Amino acid sequence: MYFTQEHIDQLIEGFVEAREHLNACKERFIVHEFATREAREHAHHGLCRRLETLDHAVDRVYELLPPDIDDIPPRGDVKEATIHIQASISNIIGCLDNLAWIWINERNLKHRDGSTFRTREVKLSRDCRDLWRDLPQRFRDKIVEFRDWFTHITEWRDALVHRIPLYIPPYCVRDTEQYNQLVKQANEALRNGDLELHVRLKQQYEEMHYFVPCIMHSFEEEAEPAVFHANLVADIKTIAVLANLFLTCLEEA
Repeated sequence: MYFTQEHIDQLIEGFVEAREHLNACKERFIVHEFATREAREHAHHGLCRRLETLDHAVDRVYELLPPDIDDIPPRGDVKEATIHIQASISNIIGCLDNLAWIWINERNLKHRDGSTFRTREVKLSRDCRDLWRDLPQRFRDKIVEFRDWFTHITEWRDALVHRIPLYIPPYCVRDTEQYNQLVKQANEALRNGDLELHVRLKQQYEEMHYFVPCIMHSFEEEAEPAVFHANLVADIKTIAVLANLFLTCLEEA
């Protein structure tokens, strides 16, 4: 196993706790009485739908590739888990955009020159200046506090959408030189028609495979792999914290 039993217990407990926070957050947005239809739509059909997607996606990742996985998982399970993680990244960014639109609609917010906000410019950052100025200070402080997380999640979303999609390696090997030599010898045996030797060598190099629960995008952009179980838990916890504080600020505005 990649993780110790202590870490496995922490990851499972962390996920259970994160799901509770996520569902409690969703319930708050469902029962809140919004002043505008547009804000209500972004809350109910935007944010809450995305929270349900996040809950399902992360749950499926934990089912397909549990933290205590010991064997090489089936390729189909790895591919499906990859898709769920990709969906999680996209919907996390979508949650943040939904929060921005809720604030704009509930506050009837416009640019200083009186123009309305364009779809592509709306985001929870200083880049959307007139929205940023109108947000409560303590919510802005929380965004600043989570600056590193925002940078990370935005980079992964941009890579996923515009460059190289996120990828879970089906297996890893430690001694790559020996591994490559065995693969080469196995291929040569196959070309020479020595099936018995080919099968024996293939079995040897396949025994060198082991699974690492990590995900990354580009191999050329100096991107670093991340352990996805912990990342997913941190992501949904962060969204719950931000959304809960946002709604509290909206109620007090």
